[in-house]
Amino acid sequence: MICPKCGFIDITIEIPKISRISIMLGKCPKCNSAVYATPTSKIAERSKKETVQKGEKREEILTDIFVKNEKGDFHKKREDFDDIDREVYDIDNNLLYFMEIK
Repeated sequence: MICPKCGFIDITIEIPKISRISIMLGKCPKCNSAVYATPTSKIAERSKKETVQKGEKREEILTDIFVKNEKGDFHKKREDFDDIDREVYDIDNNLLYFMEIK
């Protein structure tokens, strides 16, 4: 689980692959904020463009958190049409990971 308030990663709390209802995953051990898994639907979508922009921003933020807390020095958006969203590199520009965030 990744806390959306402070970015703390708690690997002991699993994130469900599909959530049909809002469920509380737990409280963040660092900032004590409640963390929820919340379903989305097309009813909540204002426009496809806005949904894509929000998704890309979310991918960037989550990859920033991963790079900060795990291994890697920087990341960049993958520009081709694969389903892979981002690439994580070390300081010597060696590719470490492909990131696909759902």
